[in-house]
Amino acid sequence: MASTYDRWIHHGEPLQPAHEARHGGEPEAEHGGDAGAHHLGGGDAEAHYFGLEEEDGYEDDRIPDLFADLYNSEPQGRGQDTIFADLIEEAKHAASDGGTLSRFSFTVKLLHAKSFYRISNVAFNAILRILSLQYANSSIPKSYEEALGIIGRLGLGYDNIHVCPNNCVLFRKEHAKLNNCPKCNASRWRDGDGRRKIPEKVLRHFPLIPRLQRMFISKKQSEEVQWHKLKRQPVDNELRHPADGEEWKDFDDIHKDFAADARNIRLGLATNGFNPFGNMSNSYSMWPVFAVPYNLPPWACMDQSNFMMTLLIPGPSSPGKDFDVFMEPLIEELQLHWQGVRTYDAMSPEKFDLRAAIIWCIHDYLALHTLSGRITAGYQACVRCDKESCSKRLRNKICYIGHRRWLPRRHPWRNSDDFNGASESRDKPAEFTKEELQQQLDRVKDVRPGKLQKKRKREDGQSWSRRSCLWDLPYWEDLKLRHNLDVMHIEKNICDNLLGTFMNVQGKTKDTLNSRLDLEDLGIRADLHLQPVGDDGESFEMPQAWYTMTKQEKIAFCEFIKVVRFPDGYASNISKCVAADKCKLQGLKTHDCHILLQRILPAGLRETIHEDIYEAVAELGNSLRELCCKTLKVDVLNRLEKEIPVILCKLEKIFPPAFFDVMVHLAVHFPKEARLRGPVQYGWMYPVERRLLTLKRYVRNTARPEGSIAEAYIVDECLTFCSRYFDDVETRFNRPGRNPERDEDSHVGDVSVFNHGVNFIGACEYGEAGADYDRMVWYVLRSCPEVKPYIDMCKEELNQQGGQINVDKWLAKGFAKWFQTHIGNMHDVSADLYALACQPDLRVRLYSACVVGGVRYHTVDREKNRKTQNSGIISEGEHEGEIIDFFGQLKSIIKLQYNCSGGIHRSVVLFRCDWFDLGGRRPGIDDDGHFKSVNIGRFWYKNDPFILTSQATKMIECKEKEEEPVSKVFQDCVNHPADVSST
Repeated sequence: MASTYDRWIHHGEPLQPAHEARHGGEPEAEHGGDAGAHHLGGGDAEAHYFGLEEEDGYEDDRIPDLFADLYNSEPQGRGQDTIFADLIEEAKHAASDGGTLSRFSFTVKLLHAKSFYRISNVAFNAILRILSLQYANSSIPKSYEEALGIIGRLGLGYDNIHVCPNNCVLFRKEHAKLNNCPKCNASRWRDGDGRRKIPEKVLRHFPLIPRLQRMFISKKQSEEVQWHKLKRQPVDNELRHPADGEEWKDFDDIHKDFAADARNIRLGLATNGFNPFGNMSNSYSMWPVFAVPYNLPPWACMDQSNFMMTLLIPGPSSPGKDFDVFMEPLIEELQLHWQGVRTYDAMSPEKFDLRAAIIWCIHDYLALHTLSGRITAGYQACVRCDKESCSKRLRNKICYIGHRRWLPRRHPWRNSDDFNGASESRDKPAEFTKEELQQQLDRVKDVRPGKLQKKRKREDGQSWSRRSCLWDLPYWEDLKLRHNLDVMHIEKNICDNLLGTFMNVQGKTKDTLNSRLDLEDLGIRADLHLQPVGDDGESFEMPQAWYTMTKQEKIAFCEFIKVVRFPDGYASNISKCVAADKCKLQGLKTHDCHILLQRILPAGLRETIHEDIYEAVAELGNSLRELCCKTLKVDVLNRLEKEIPVILCKLEKIFPPAFFDVMVHLAVHFPKEARLRGPVQYGWMYPVERRLLTLKRYVRNTARPEGSIAEAYIVDECLTFCSRYFDDVETRFNRPGRNPERDEDSHVGDVSVFNHGVNFIGACEYGEAGADYDRMVWYVLRSCPEVKPYIDMCKEELNQQGGQINVDKWLAKGFAKWFQTHIGNMHDVSADLYALACQPDLRVRLYSACVVGGVRYHTVDREKNRKTQNSGIISEGEHEGEIIDFFGQLKSIIKLQYNCSGGIHRSVVLFRCDWFDLGGRRPGIDDDGHFKSVNIGRFWYKNDPFILTSQATKMIECKEKEEEPVSKVFQDCVNHPADVSST
């Protein structure tokens, strides 16, 4: 018997098989469920089975906690199906003789490694085969299929629902046994007669109810679900979480019974079509539908592990107007969840009625029409301007101009003829009232799904093509923000319009022949009208527009883009998008456009294009950057709501009306939507697109992409759930970030300078402090708040002595010795303060890279041949009695080692920087209100080059001209990830 076996749990008797363990009697009610949901089954399991942590000497990490949580959450009582007989039987057997892991734990962790590191099935089978050869007498699974059989009972499964080939109905409920569609009579089967029973189209439904119930299976998860009410600390004027937004608060005011229980879940519904093959020449579109819980903390809200796939709508064609047919099972679940589903809460522990509600949807602008039925093209394309929209018909397209309607009544631009040849007296477009909205929906309530349905002619002023099934939810009409505007794709469209027009890219420019004719029709900007060539009057030429670049300007702009370097992990290498002829940018992704529009494009235009154009584009970029911060200020949103219409009006005075499609116009609605929702990262498509990429990687059988994705998803979902209980292997829950927030081994004490938490990268070099030793010691002391009272005390002693003593110079040279003597004479002093007074070792450690608070810093020498730039530093300091920003480059990272005691290592980390000279007769800085240009050819404060790591802020440098030592500086690359724009 193993020496560690000190709890008498199992006596050698085998567990009864499931069919022998069942007894008669009425089963108790389950926690809730839905028809077709896959509940886990097995024999009876007793609570005393969970002493597995010391069973026969095999430590199973936190696997016993996993079993205990599952046991408590499962329906119990005689006759109830549970999963524990088989799972505990697996947990009782060691994976190999003398091993420390049970067969169950070994298999789960091995499968998790396969999923986490994306190991192929063939490679995994080869690994298992080698292990089986090495450990012939072990119980290690021999194949991937056998391994899945061991953990399969932990999965939640999915349902296959057959669909009419013409998308008329789902073959479920009363239609479950039909062979032909009751509406179009199309066969359900591919072979017509149905002998082989191969369905024409299959919808995969992943039941939502058990997945939401599993969020309460452990105390930690249950506590996270209630974070929004138990731990969130609201701050006036700040929006950090959806619970801070007006939409959430209004919903709570209307449905007070729902808001009373913090465990009730608010969900977002996210969907979009994607091609699973990654080959755009192959037209294929499948549509997953995700449920995103918003009760969680900000760092977990949009995490990929919390995206629950509820539906997988099959391809190859988009569901289009028939989307509601596929939504039927999900809508039924949501209706049931609104009433309440009995669920076990591990935190209470008790059963309660779990309720859930959809508070908004996430999708791109085209998918908004697919999901909601709201028209997103034509005169009614703007989903926020319901009445008297800004649409205007041009020669060959519909544009959206007239943003003067958002300006104050007495604004001088309202009476100007420079915009469209007329004055503007109308108010901004209004939204439908509840009554008007209901009338709109009543007009299309008879629209039926199906490919064979005749297309109805739209009435004038009608904004809906069909009534979405989401209106069947009892709370849907109470929501103010039902569908989010996708900032991600809107930014890309605006950026493409700007770049295409500036660089006059064929097919993308808005400065076309028709756009010049539009100007003639409106009677504005005569200098851009077509000019006749010759005396025949039949030939015309287009004058060079002031908003387009010459070839030399294009080359200069592309050269600027080519030398831009970003901080580590901040953006992709955009220089690769510069075309070979250096006259255009190609292959830009959505995040590239996000960075370009907010950071780089205005800077590149500064020396290239007209000042008015630069000002308008820079203001637009600054506004979008403020909107995309992870923490929003309400007063800033109120200001942006007034400024963005002015910016769009400036653009209307510059570009032709054809430039302003609906995507450009939608920017005017961003501030109001942000007040309703909260920060933009809770409503844009970036996390959804990343999840779609994960699904695309699941495809192994290209002949059955939907089946591959469904099977891989439930395995990954199961392993993600199990990985929450792993402490000894790397998972997505304990995996350190690329740039860790803080060194786990760093000292935490009562002297702040020792609590730096710096993670060093690479080996160190040892060196002598030399002449810099006194300067470094004095800087550390005067930067430490705990030492400031002693500095004041020393100043008083010097003032009392009188004489011609230069106090500042004396402190710089003599305070360290005075402080050491003074602390040495004190009896009641902390160990940290005593170590600080004893001064550091004369030998210092020099590093070339480190991570401070999640931000990476490199020295100038380290990044000479790198594509990233991490040496730019901004730090506040005093110059001639005034606090200013100092701009510099990181030269070295210095670690000062102080006295150690009781196994505690104390150190201080300093940055040594070269500071660019900002003063002199010719100031070294040029600030135009948007960017700062700094002359990097001169330096100052050479005798004061040190700062603490906590005083540094990252900046981005961009050279304006190769031949001149000038850099353009962006200050907003701050040193804490929680405050960086969500990029």
